[in-house]
Amino acid sequence: MFSLAKVKRKRINFGLQKLLSDSKLFEDFDISKFGIFDYDPETLLEEDHFYRLEKFSTFEFYPDWLKKPVDSKDYFDIEKKDYQEISYIVEIDGDNIFIFQSLNKSTYLKCRKFFELGEEITIEDKKTILVIKEIPDAYYDRSKDSLFFRNLIYLEK
Repeated sequence: MFSLAKVKRKRINFGLQKLLSDSKLFEDFDISKFGIFDYDPETLLEEDHFYRLEKFSTFEFYPDWLKKPVDSKDYFDIEKKDYQEISYIVEIDGDNIFIFQSLNKSTYLKCRKFFELGEEITIEDKKTILVIKEIPDAYYDRSKDSLFFRNLIYLEK
């Protein structure tokens, strides 16, 4: 299990860089716990549902990097200077599960000072925090060639 970040304006490896190794971003996410509907372009999408797009690999917008096996060894670690340039992250679980989270300016919190309420209370100073939503924007199961998504806008990235 590992995570990649899509960095804007990067060309090598489709702009993907390694974000994390051996860490799970979407710890308790289970797609089967959500209402899933087959996608129909004529239907108004509801925010609290996932929509299924079958045969995702046949669509024109299927990402080129998904057309081959994805191995963390093929990606460089993300550099600190690129942290603010991440447009989406993808958690990769095995060979077939890809969980996507789109990022925008509101997912970055720039804190001058805050309390960290862990085992001990500590004061942190001048940090940028990237907020990961509990429910991802999209989930792709390559073994079934099915993409599950919540909002079409996020798929454009």
